[in-house]
Amino acid sequence: MIAIKKYKIKFDFSNLRTNRNIFIIKESYNSFISNLAVSFYGTTNTFVLGLFGSPYIVGVFSVTEKVYIAFTSMISSSNYVLYPKLITLFKVKEKFLVSFRKIEFVYFLAVLFSVAILFVSRFSILEYLNLENSEVSINYFNLFIVALIFSPFGAFYTRMFLVLSISKKIVYVTMIGFVVNTSILIILVSYEFYNIFPLCVIITQVYIAMTKRRIVFKEIKKQC
Repeated sequence: MIAIKKYKIKFDFSNLRTNRNIFIIKESYNSFISNLAVSFYGTTNTFVLGLFGSPYIVGVFSVTEKVYIAFTSMISSSNYVLYPKLITLFKVKEKFLVSFRKIEFVYFLAVLFSVAILFVSRFSILEYLNLENSEVSINYFNLFIVALIFSPFGAFYTRMFLVLSISKKIVYVTMIGFVVNTSILIILVSYEFYNIFPLCVIITQVYIAMTKRRIVFKEIKKQC
């Protein structure tokens, strides 16, 4: 408000109604709904575990999940740098598939490097987080490390959905991912497999990453 009053800044909302801006808003909307769905089923896991599991298991899950989310976010932040690069490369469509494979491979190496660091230092991290080296805490941490191999690729391929202008399919994949997560969740709770509870995260992330990758490569071959 201070800037508006001091510098007499005015907003021209008519510019938002251009075809280009409407297209951008629609694409962003689909991405937003997808991210919202991911946050929703992530919260659902903790809620369900809280209903049926012990306070200790809920605490371990919550803490180890935060480490997983932190590393996922750290790796996925590189997508903001890669996105403009992917848009630029897409202009040369006949070479795009080769370029994309190279970027994907480098991204995969970065993910593996982060996973390796986390695996080697897992006991030190557990000690730092005041989690005893029990079977539950070690199982949860190891399972989240496996999930970390796949989770950053969900966000990576989402950027490709935007580049290829197929953002509507993001919502479809994410919603099916929620169904997959819920199904695994029901099985784990029904059989009281609380010691491997993060398995629902692994299976969901594998589904989302591999499905998005399949759609992306199919669309690249179609458009390029």
